Amino acid sequence: MKPKQRFLAAPGCDVATVNRIAGETGETALVRGPVCCFNGFGQPGCWQDFSCLYGIENLIMATFEDPEWVHTFLKVLQKRKSSYIRSMNGAAYNLIEPGAAMHQPQ
Repeated sequence: MKPKQRFLAAPGCDVATVNRIAGETGETALVRGPVCCFNGFGQPGCWQDFSCLYGIENLIMATFEDPEWVHTFLKVLQKRKSSYIRSMNGAAYNLIEPGAAMHQPQ
């Protein structure tokens, strides 16, 4: 199985919304943000995300059977997280929480 990076959506931070909320709340609240994970689940690290997607037992075995494939897929996941982190530039977050759930403002 080859990782299909082009089919793996990479969300971006809605900086304008974050900054609007930060402006509305001022110093009365912390504006917290996540490192992106997947909808419905997610972990802060690439290994944790991979284990959720592939199964931890399968992933451990794959590290022995095809370590190059594991490394390649980890790079795909890392690129997705890096893309999101770069999109946070200029966002007025007070705190970034790895592994925090990503919720869209209502």
